[in-house]
Amino acid sequence: MDYSLLSKFRGAWLGSIIAAHIKEKALINSQNLELTRNKQARKQALYSAEEKLLDLVQLQWRSLAIDWHREEQTEQLEQERSLSKSSINTIAFRLLPTILYYHDYWSYLVKFLQNQGEKENLTTKSKDLLLIWAFTIRLGLRGELDKQNFTQQIMTGVNLSNSSSHQYLSEIESLYERGNNSQKLLENHSHKPDLTIILSLFYFFNNTHDLSLSTQQGLELESSQQTAVAALSGALSGAYNGLSTIPSQWRNSCQKEHYYQYVISKTEDIMGRWSGTEFTKEIKPALKIVTSVGILQPRRNLKIISQG
Repeated sequence: MDYSLLSKFRGAWLGSIIAAHIKEKALINSQNLELTRNKQARKQALYSAEEKLLDLVQLQWRSLAIDWHREEQTEQLEQERSLSKSSINTIAFRLLPTILYYHDYWSYLVKFLQNQGEKENLTTKSKDLLLIWAFTIRLGLRGELDKQNFTQQIMTGVNLSNSSSHQYLSEIESLYERGNNSQKLLENHSHKPDLTIILSLFYFFNNTHDLSLSTQQGLELESSQQTAVAALSGALSGAYNGLSTIPSQWRNSCQKEHYYQYVISKTEDIMGRWSGTEFTKEIKPALKIVTSVGILQPRRNLKIISQG
C-alpha cells in the first residue's frame, strides 16, 4: 500500500482508466471472432477504444476545471453530458477527478453530487449509491476504511435519502463475511441500473489489495457492464492502495498511451490545488512554498496564505 496522496490520486484515476482499457482489450480479443480473423479491423477496434478513453479522460478533466473556475458550461460539454444521462456508471466515472479533489470537503461534495444526480434524473437510490461509492473513495484516500465496520462507517458519514439503501450495504457486507461469490447479488439486482456500483463495491471488498482480481470479475455480465464494473472497482482499489496497486505489466503496456500521460499531468494539478501549492514546471517535484495570487484554498484548515 502506498500512503502518498498523489499516488492515491493517480491510483484511483489511472486504476479506473487502465482497468477499463484492459477489459475492453480483452473483450475485443475474445468476443469478436470476426475481428480476430481480420487483423486490420482488430487493430482499428483497439485504437478506437484507446481514443474513446482519451476523450472520456478529457471530459473528466473539463468537468472539474469548470467547477474550479465557476465557468458556464459550454454547449459541447452539455452535449457530451447528455450522452450519459440517467447512467450512474458514466456519471460516477466522469466525476471521479472532482471526487478526488473535494474528498476532504465532504459537505460540499455531497451537495455537488446530489445536484448532479438531480440534473441527470437519477433515482433516490442511485443518488445514495453514488454517495456511498464516493464516500468509499474518500475513506480509501484518507486511510480510514474499516471493512469490518463498513456499513456503520457509511451510515455515520453519509446521510442516505432512502431508508432502504442501507440494505445494499448490509447485503454486501454479509456476503463478504460469509465468503460468498457475487451470484446472489446478480440474482437480486440483475435488472437494476445500480448493479454495477453494487458489484464494484463487492469485488473491491473481496480483493481489497489486488486491483487485478477486483477488476477481472463479472464475466457473466454484458460487455458494457463488465467495463463499467472494472472502471468503478479500479477507482476504489487505486484510492485505497495507491498507484502501486496497478500491476506493473498493465502500467508498462499503457504508459505510451495519451490518456496515461494526460492523467499523470492532471493529477499534479489536482494535488497542487488541493494542497494549496503548485508543481513548478521547471523542477518537478519541487513545490512553491506559497500559493499563487488568487488561489482559493479548498481545505478549511489550511494555514498557507496567498501573497501578492
